[in-house]
Amino acid sequence: MGFRTLGIMAAACLAGELATAQLIPLPPDQLPRDQDAAVGAAVPVSIASVSTQGVSVAGSISVENGRATIGNNGSITAGDHTAKVSLTRGGSLNVCASTKIHLSTDNTVPGGGTLMVAMDHGALEAHYTPGQYSDVLLTPDLRILISGPGEANISLRVNSQGDTCIDNHGEHAPYVLASSLFEGGAYRVQPNQRVLF
Repeated sequence: MGFRTLGIMAAACLAGELATAQLIPLPPDQLPRDQDAAVGAAVPVSIASVSTQGVSVAGSISVENGRATIGNNGSITAGDHTAKVSLTRGGSLNVCASTKIHLSTDNTVPGGGTLMVAMDHGALEAHYTPGQYSDVLLTPDLRILISGPGEANISLRVNSQGDTCIDNHGEHAPYVLASSLFEGGAYRVQPNQRVLF
């Protein structure tokens, strides 16, 4: 199965009926311009890959030989065990059991852009070298910027009430700045510091 660009058509929810959704292919004139002429499929930028065993994936994905390649705006949901996500640019994310993350990248930034990870609740660990531009972790309440120099060994846990714990582990930890999406405050998480928001 290759990458496909799909449109979504949803049925209206009337009189308390359950809404249904059906995926339909977009007409050729609505497909992105960056096309692979040999197969006629869009060629999105690969952000990450993950084994499909015990993992649910959605969005812009390609599955081959038990491994899913995640494109821009893809999501990964770990099952009963931690899912190890390999980042295309190097490094990894460990997505803890029952955690769902959404991955995207800013394609307007030269050289591959920034990594953007969003999650509602759950836990993950990030192990990689930050790029030239800040990466972003989004929770329901916080925007967390991760900037170089340094090596990211960051643990993030968000409970169902939105309480967020950030552990910026390591002597050479990157610059981590957490800012509130609602109150406007910001806090720098120092190397080897664990903070609960």
